[in-house]
Amino acid sequence: MNRALALVIGLALAACAAPPPDTKGHKDAPPRDTSLPSKASPGEYRVRLETTKGDVTLRVVRAWAPLGADRFRELVSSGFYGHVLYTGLCGIGIAYFVSRRDELPLRRRLSVVVGLFAAAVAAHFLWNSPLFNFFPGSVETVGDWLRIPLAAAIKGVPLLIFVVVLVRLARRRERMWLELALLEEADTPALTQAELRVLLDRGERRRSRREIRERAGESAEKLLKRLQKEQINLAMVRTRSHGLETTELVRQRELCKSLRDALRSMPGVAAAAGR
Repeated sequence: MNRALALVIGLALAACAAPPPDTKGHKDAPPRDTSLPSKASPGEYRVRLETTKGDVTLRVVRAWAPLGADRFRELVSSGFYGHVLYTGLCGIGIAYFVSRRDELPLRRRLSVVVGLFAAAVAAHFLWNSPLFNFFPGSVETVGDWLRIPLAAAIKGVPLLIFVVVLVRLARRRERMWLELALLEEADTPALTQAELRVLLDRGERRRSRREIRERAGESAEKLLKRLQKEQINLAMVRTRSHGLETTELVRQRELCKSLRDALRSMPGVAAAAGR
């Protein structure tokens, strides 16, 4: 986007809300009220547009187009031109459709794309629609202050849902990857089946550390935490190794085995063996 295009866009936004033609000569035309509304913009303000060709600063004078200046400032302040959530959901849908073409049928991939696009449109509507704008025009009373977190919560619901879904999908993907990478390493000196089950669940990892702390103290808990970390690192080494007996892979197995041996030798850990 070059400077000329950015300038044209800014001028077009102001022109869209320019005052109507002169009503002189129309006796029935009501006088036009150009006084400042409750959410009016300042008499003059500047907006900086960051483009690939450099920054462009727009100078907006409210007297030239009162309604256009007010609306333009409201849209810029509300993040209307960010489209972060909208772009993110659409991008995920496209990436899913393209990257899974060898794994999933067209019908499944297409349904995911359509669903994500629909969610993006719904989230975009909720964020920009005046129907759900509960922010006070001015903060003067306690009720106005209480409306701010309520309005922010309502506007932020789509983003919160989006983040929660991403986290859940990421954890699900991580679990599948971890299980596949360590399946053949289970029942070896570096890893047991019981330890693999614990590694696949974040809650189980935390619970196992709490239990061993109660049985053997804080030092045992720290050692178990390091063992779990190195066993996950074993999965990473396994996925990037081109053979089953590479130097890096053998070294990582030996490290996990030495940590397991050190942990099991600590007083009070024997009762928790296999965790």
